[in-house]
Amino acid sequence: MVNIGAFTLAPSVLIVNGMQDIEEWEKSARAVFAMQRSVYWWIGDMVAFGEARFGDDFYQAVPEGVSLDLLTRCAIVSREFPPGERNMNVSWSHHQALVGWAPELKRTLLAKAESGNMSNADFREYLSRIKGNR
Repeated sequence: MVNIGAFTLAPSVLIVNGMQDIEEWEKSARAVFAMQRSVYWWIGDMVAFGEARFGDDFYQAVPEGVSLDLLTRCAIVSREFPPGERNMNVSWSHHQALVGWAPELKRTLLAKAESGNMSNADFREYLSRIKGNR
């Protein structure tokens, strides 16, 4: 379990601790939303590090029922975008859409997604148009 201000995060449940004022509630909610935007990065970094350090033995730490496909996708995106190349103003899914693209285009395209306030669906459609014009 993890405590985040007014909340306790437990497997499959958020427990509200006591009676908070709106400011404490908002602060705690912002922290949970920030975690949501980061969790795939954390998983990917953990898998990439675990594989590099422990090889296939890393997978002994993966509980049964965890999607190996998800772990693989997270690790691919984390390797493709080292921490200094991540744009946290757009989603992990925006980055995932750029896996395999030329390194010099990635930063530009992520900035375009940010400045255009593009949803993931809009961004993928935009990328499809760009690919079609090559």
